[in-house]
Amino acid sequence: MVRILHIADVHLNASFSSFGALAEARRDEQLARFQDLPRAARQEKIDAVVVAGDLFDGPGTPAHIGAAVREVFRRIDEAGIPVFVVPGNHDALFIPGSPYRDGMGAAHLFRDPAFGTPVRVEGDGAPLFVYGLAHDPARVPDPLGTFRRAEAEGVHLVLLHGSVPDAPHWKGSPNALSLPQEALAAIDADYLALGDYHRFRGPDAFDGAPACYAGSFAALDLTETGARGYLMVDLAPGEPPAIRHLDAGVTPVFDVGTVDVSGCADDLAVAARVADSTPDGAIPVVRLVGEPAFPLDIGLVETELCARFGHAGVRDESRYFSSARIEELAEGDTVVGHTVRLGRARIAETAGEVERRAAEQALRIAVRALQVR
Repeated sequence: MVRILHIADVHLNASFSSFGALAEARRDEQLARFQDLPRAARQEKIDAVVVAGDLFDGPGTPAHIGAAVREVFRRIDEAGIPVFVVPGNHDALFIPGSPYRDGMGAAHLFRDPAFGTPVRVEGDGAPLFVYGLAHDPARVPDPLGTFRRAEAEGVHLVLLHGSVPDAPHWKGSPNALSLPQEALAAIDADYLALGDYHRFRGPDAFDGAPACYAGSFAALDLTETGARGYLMVDLAPGEPPAIRHLDAGVTPVFDVGTVDVSGCADDLAVAARVADSTPDGAIPVVRLVGEPAFPLDIGLVETELCARFGHAGVRDESRYFSSARIEELAEGDTVVGHTVRLGRARIAETAGEVERRAAEQALRIAVRALQVR
């Protein structure tokens, strides 16, 4: 048996722009957890570490991050564990300012745009053969067609960064490698270690082909909810891979789901209801629904949640404009009543979802400005 650590899509030096004021701290946390990999590799008795692309978020990576990565790989190599790296589409080898320009130190960086002779790793179990390539569509348009399995007994592992066309995934960039399911199934290997898709996707998603996306190392924005980290994979010749997902330890983004704010007394009660559904040590993202009896202030709700959890994402889909309270206000022969009637008329006239939400928000702001509760 061979045990590998499969990691992908770390995106070191990512902007983390959707994390607001937490962005810099999150970059530091991400790098610190990446620097824990040598300990994990030793603890899990890993035979090899494979990095399936987008280790860096793009060109122009600061020197201290490149140095930190090389030090991580040096420590892993010092423990007798080889490291293999393929570039991704964000950190492609051919782009100006590629973060791989100074090399990867002790790690083996695949630089050829086509498959070549695999690298052989000797261990206590069967030998491991690692294949990889640095995709460059201008030089080799069909790199998958260059794969040839070596005539040797052992575990054969293919390391790739690319997009499966039918994946529930964003559109690939022009320099992304396309990985059609039928082409992956045709590769005669014991494991295909993939990167690019940011959510874990195991062999069941590949019609039985021994392919797997490790998913992103840490949530890069507020859409990447749930567990994030890397894989421990046990491999034996001709056997299905045994896969375990390990959390990287970077603060996760937690999808609270929908929270009905009907019946909440005020903004603080809304924030408390969301907090009650969020585990400690997570960043909540939530969708608010229902009919609040007051003009909800999303900014205040987010401020309360940020004070507790460091950051939060709140999407407001509640319907104050149709609540019993707004009906009551609309009946008054007052400035407030006139404002509410105008606001509701404007909402009724809107042509689309975006325009309607803007009109609803305008009504809330107007009612709040009139200090109506």
